Amino acid sequence: MNNAIKYDYLTSLRGLAAIWVVFYHISQYLDYYMASWLIVWISKGHLAVDFFFLLSGFIITLNYERMFVSFKASNYLSFLIKRVARIYPLHLFVLVAYLIIPLAYFITDKAMPDGGKYSLINYLYQLLLVNNWGLGNTLSWNVPAWSISTEWAAYLLFPFCVYILTKLKVSLAPFFILFLCVVIYCCFSFLGYTSLGENIQGLGLFRCLIEFLMGGIICKYSQKYSLNKGHSYFLLLLATALMGLIIYSVISEIVFAPFVMALSLFGFLNLYSSKLATVLRAKPLMLLGEISYSIYLVHFLVRDLFKLFLLKTDIAEPWWLLSYVLTVLILSFITYKMIETPARRKIASLVIPPPPCVYAKGSKAND
Repeated sequence: MNNAIKYDYLTSLRGLAAIWVVFYHISQYLDYYMASWLIVWISKGHLAVDFFFLLSGFIITLNYERMFVSFKASNYLSFLIKRVARIYPLHLFVLVAYLIIPLAYFITDKAMPDGGKYSLINYLYQLLLVNNWGLGNTLSWNVPAWSISTEWAAYLLFPFCVYILTKLKVSLAPFFILFLCVVIYCCFSFLGYTSLGENIQGLGLFRCLIEFLMGGIICKYSQKYSLNKGHSYFLLLLATALMGLIIYSVISEIVFAPFVMALSLFGFLNLYSSKLATVLRAKPLMLLGEISYSIYLVHFLVRDLFKLFLLKTDIAEPWWLLSYVLTVLILSFITYKMIETPARRKIASLVIPPPPCVYAKGSKAND
């Protein structure tokens, strides 16, 4: 089966993960309106980023690995142009729009946050996509862009990633994934952290690179080995159960969360002809996936503006929450259509010939 058809439903998973992040960043306002068990799940929305890293590693390896089996500078340049076309235009647009925030603080006569969150140097770091390379000590400006910075580092290092994958004995891939999970645990545990969301400025890059490589390993393994539907559903049920234990602090997040994300991704990969994949291929979910990058990048700006201009107390009324979510979705669709897609096509046209995309027909936002 053509990979364009085989894995198209993965686009929807990215959209659902983006929505998880959106609700995670307003979780403090949801206590009054949602059941406590649902709030607990939402409070772990930072783990959606770990799924992004894994899925990105899988997709990039699936699409571009063969370009780097033997390194060529021209292929590397073409690859980086494609990556810049994918991530930078919208990032730049949102970052420019973020200049509204200091003005908004002035208009509303509210005190600017301390710690250099809106400093000039941190703005420059974000412009250069190096904001989470250990140069600063605070999450600044468009906070979710920290992960875009680390993804850019993963793209720059992708030829090295391919070199590792070519040396990897595919049959031992599950053991390498377990080893990388242990590496993550040892690093966070040694530094005294109990959550993957802690010390993002110091460990976010490490977290991304390790999980990106895990996604590549999963890609290599899935190309040679597959599971039947029964085993795949079992993996997803096991992943869900383990995630429940993580969320309720029965088992350690830093021990099991990367493993759970890897387990769930591998389970989904083998369900391309299942009823679950059919559900995920529903047009609304696919659209949500296609605009997921826009959702991820614009939602924090919308939240900041809504807080400054429309939130008078610490309690957000239902109309505020509904308006916020709808604004994020509508604005994300607009930026996807008017900024992200045309700019990506224009920049990517500089690549001659363009490298083939085998991931998902019609899901250009996720290649």
